[in-house]
Amino acid sequence: MEAITMARKNRFARGFAKRALAVVLGVAVAAAFAVPAWALLTVPLHGAHVGASSQTFSWESGNGGLSDPVVWHFVLNGMDRSTPEAQLTVTFQNAGTKTVTARNDGQTQHFYVGTPGHDVLTAGFAVAATSKVNNLVLSHVWYDRDRDPGEDPEEPEDPGDGEEPGDPGDGDTGEEPGDPGDGEEPTDPGDGDTGEEDFLPFTDQPTDEAEGFLPYTGGEILALLTAAGTAALSGAALRRRNKSAR
Repeated sequence: MEAITMARKNRFARGFAKRALAVVLGVAVAAAFAVPAWALLTVPLHGAHVGASSQTFSWESGNGGLSDPVVWHFVLNGMDRSTPEAQLTVTFQNAGTKTVTARNDGQTQHFYVGTPGHDVLTAGFAVAATSKVNNLVLSHVWYDRDRDPGEDPEEPEDPGDGEEPGDPGDGDTGEEPGDPGDGEEPTDPGDGDTGEEDFLPFTDQPTDEAEGFLPYTGGEILALLTAAGTAALSGAALRRRNKSAR
């Protein structure tokens, strides 16, 4: 009887040990692969910065060492001190969606995103392994002020149109100086009609005066000559009579 009892106790002990080992292994595996629900937090972009334009948003000199024409600097703060580097995903109107990793870990983390030109920020969020978080904000934008990336395509287009310099070079402008040079306007004052009208009356007037004066002076002289001749004849006749009488 004692042998049977001991055998039963041994079987029970072995079965219990196996069950206990299975439970321990299960807990260990679950602890190794399980991630708490609070470990990963998704933080949306601050609402006031949705729709921000690089041409009007606050400009600062930090570009994070990127070579892109325009650089956007984001900040995620208020996290646990041991928070690893978070990931940022942002969407732009022209450049599309971009994902970057934070430059550092800890409570406040910085992100730098580059775009090929001026753009508009339409959406964004960050994912961080932390139990608490504050805000995800756009800190500032950077671009070379001496060479605005938004003006590069416009500068060659404006002078290259050829329309503006072509307008003053049309034949229309050449006709305007040609109008006063047609010769019609200077011909009108230089026709000679005015000169003839001024000259003919001037010559006619002394001609009329001379014609009126000649008959007057000729008649007077003729009368004087006639009277003188008559007097001379009368004198001669008287002389002859006197001689005859003697």
